[in-house]
Amino acid sequence: MQNVDIPDVSEFKGLAAVRNETCVSIYLPINPAREAGHANRLLLKDLVKDAVRQLQQVNLDEESFSHLSHHFEHLLGINKDPDIEEKVRLRQRYRKKFEEVSEFWKSQSRGLGILATPESMRTFRLSNAVKPLAEVADRFHIQPLVRTMTMPHEAYVLALTQNSARLLHIFANMQPEVVHVPKFPKSLPEGLLVYARAPSINLMLPEYEKVLMQEYVHKVDNALKSVLTGRDTPLILASEEPLASIFRSHSSSPHLLPDMISGNPDDKNDAQLSDDALAVLERSYMREIQKILGDYDELKPRFATTDVSYAAHCATYGAIDKLIIDIDANIPGIVDDDDGSVTYAVSDDAETYSVVDEIAKRAFIKGARVLGASNEELPDHAPLVAILRFRL
Repeated sequence: MQNVDIPDVSEFKGLAAVRNETCVSIYLPINPAREAGHANRLLLKDLVKDAVRQLQQVNLDEESFSHLSHHFEHLLGINKDPDIEEKVRLRQRYRKKFEEVSEFWKSQSRGLGILATPESMRTFRLSNAVKPLAEVADRFHIQPLVRTMTMPHEAYVLALTQNSARLLHIFANMQPEVVHVPKFPKSLPEGLLVYARAPSINLMLPEYEKVLMQEYVHKVDNALKSVLTGRDTPLILASEEPLASIFRSHSSSPHLLPDMISGNPDDKNDAQLSDDALAVLERSYMREIQKILGDYDELKPRFATTDVSYAAHCATYGAIDKLIIDIDANIPGIVDDDDGSVTYAVSDDAETYSVVDEIAKRAFIKGARVLGASNEELPDHAPLVAILRFRL
């Protein structure tokens, strides 16, 4: 189980639509080792100082600055109340708050995102490491959240052997759940009593065993329909050969992933199967990225582009169908609200924002499939790859 916070589609769109005089976005890589907690906080402290420097450039009013400072002091475990030593009640209150902050730092993953305005603060524990970033603008920088949000974080795992069949519902940020499946055969023999009582005399033993397995997986597949029909959650098979291949050839699930968990699933507990399934989901995500990159090679230059200015124009008019962004790319500038024209900036400050981030927001709101990748995964280290619905 991973300690991650996954924004859903509506939440992501809400964050993308936020406009405020002061939006502070901070991202930092996290070392999840318990002894690294102090170093993680020191890095956050340095990034907060960078954000404060940017806030000072925009002449933020004193009250708003105080509210933002309070948000970050809380995360850092800093208390500036001069009366705390004098009042037992306050001392107890802040002791509890300190314990909450300590627990927060103990339950981190590989990256941390912090989005704050004077009125509120949101934190996101990310499954992927991110580059340190502090940005102040009139909107949130949500580019590093793309990979966490768009990567599948749940799946069904079918643990199938000749002696047992069980279905797990696994999640990135929760313990796996055993799913009750009506009419699920508990084992190959139980599901095939009719064959066991009257085997055909014309079948040799290996052929008869194959027939038994085929009927067994047929019953398993039919039983799964009562749970999986109408859902688009990926299904991952955990099994051994030859049963695995037989199930694949008979499965009616359109969401059965090509990758599987190899080995005997009876030798693994639910938590181990969950960890293996999350690795399968990550490989599936990378396969989708490779498929889009293959489409890019076929469709460029007419219906695919890596040009940032053109992509901004296309995103504004809803012309992007699929978009892969470098989650760490930070090209400062401003994108026109009406036509998507880009004005680039020499340096990043509180008056500008990441152009790639803004393209991702607009494409996502217009219904594009948006994925996050590292710079090394994109052609010629481009900051983005866009597949177009139509040309502009």
